[in-house]
Amino acid sequence: IVIDLALSPKSNSAYLAVSKAIEDVEKGKTGPIPLNLKNTYSFDPSQKSYLYPHDYPGAWVKQQYLPDIIKDAKYYDPKETGKYEKALKERLEAIEKAKNN
Repeated sequence: IVIDLALSPKSNSAYLAVSKAIEDVEKGKTGPIPLNLKNTYSFDPSQKSYLYPHDYPGAWVKQQYLPDIIKDAKYYDPKETGKYEKALKERLEAIEKAKNN
């Protein structure tokens, strides 16, 4: 494992993403949790309910995960350093494309 980690391509994309998210929180860019993410256990049909991504093709479903004030925020910007991060970038691009359809 040590050799694998030492020789792996390096990236600070995750660190930068967390830093951006923390910066938004520190600036007060927070808000209520989207209703579809809350366990409301409500019988009210007007309540939005959570869509379980694992039940959908590609294990992704279009729904809001962030509060309204930051719902379109982009924190993670993967680089193309190494196969793994390149694969993450491709997955993220596919999700972005699906969001816009």
